[in-house]
Amino acid sequence: MLRRANLTAIAALAVLAAAGCSVPNSSGQNPPSSAASEPTSSSSNPAAKVDKPKNLASITDACQVLTQEQLTTLNAVNAKAPEPGSSPNGHPMCQWSNDNFGLIVGVDNTTGLGTGYIVEKAESSNAELRNIDGYPAVRMDETNLLCRVEVGVSDKEHIAVDFTRHSDAVPEMQDSCGYAEKIASEVLKNLPDA
Repeated sequence: MLRRANLTAIAALAVLAAAGCSVPNSSGQNPPSSAASEPTSSSSNPAAKVDKPKNLASITDACQVLTQEQLTTLNAVNAKAPEPGSSPNGHPMCQWSNDNFGLIVGVDNTTGLGTGYIVEKAESSNAELRNIDGYPAVRMDETNLLCRVEVGVSDKEHIAVDFTRHSDAVPEMQDSCGYAEKIASEVLKNLPDA
């Protein structure tokens, strides 16, 4: 029962984040959709610059961003067959799960939101801007059981990792965001360079 609730929670997080929900400003109004509210490019914010941008345009199956060897290293033994899908915005996603955890990886190659978006998201939510292997990242929805990590990989693209811990069998998974960042690091290794 807890496992089903965890999978439902992670799926809901993925859908909400992928839908691009806007955050009301201080007056309680959603910001207008205009160029003024667009994320800054990496050229205007040094924190958004990456030395080795990735190109996600060719990725149509997010289930290919982790190898079987990586999944084994990440304790995804006895995982159900990966479940490919698409976000409401049309970008590829994939879900893996076993008795230890549930995982959804989204490859956002459709919305035009990249490194500047990640930096601004960190600033607007008072979240700590992180760095994963040279790429700006932000932790979202952090609890002891689940975490979402978004990583900017170019000016116009980012990946998202939604992790939910199902059991206490793997001590390293106690830090849900640390484990989500570890998964993101593995995904980055398989993304094509720009």
